[in-house]
Amino acid sequence: MTDCTEARGYMIQMCVKYVDDSCSADEKQRFYEQLPKNVKDKLPKVKTVEWYPKEDVAAFFRGIAEMHGNDQKKAYEALEGCGYTIGQGAINSYLKLLLRFMTIGLFAKKIQSFWSRDHKGGHFELDELDTDRRVLKTTHSGIGGYDYVAGTAPGFIRAGLEALGHKNVKTKIDGFTLENHSPNKAIYTITWD
Repeated sequence: MTDCTEARGYMIQMCVKYVDDSCSADEKQRFYEQLPKNVKDKLPKVKTVEWYPKEDVAAFFRGIAEMHGNDQKKAYEALEGCGYTIGQGAINSYLKLLLRFMTIGLFAKKIQSFWSRDHKGGHFELDELDTDRRVLKTTHSGIGGYDYVAGTAPGFIRAGLEALGHKNVKTKIDGFTLENHSPNKAIYTITWD
């Protein structure tokens, strides 16, 4: 397994959508001002399926987290919201047909495939799926240096579970904090009603 190095352009496009939809005009201005120049210069030309350095996507994640200062709860909610928006982008494109025929068991087994479609490197491993207790636990590794991605991935998973019809989906992350925003490994626990 190799560490993640690149991500698809649609992830950048969905980050832009998240910022534009969830921030006030002043917040958007401050957000885009803090983006690195090389990332800002690419924005008008980003192509959905092209590969971009993970650092370009991480610049969005970092900016989203930093908008909330040291408030861990608000930063986590914002990062998960961004991940949810990315998940919605996938659901409205390549996952649309697949989700019609998918069970939660198949979805859980396919999380690694979804990640691999959108990233070069990194890995998901299904640790537990208990449909009676309504718990999904997965380990995400090979993400060291991909700032704040561990805060967004549960939002992508939540979007998928909600698209499958599950309600009150909750997420928890072990191994990720604002101080430890670039862990090599994070564990996600997802529950639902």
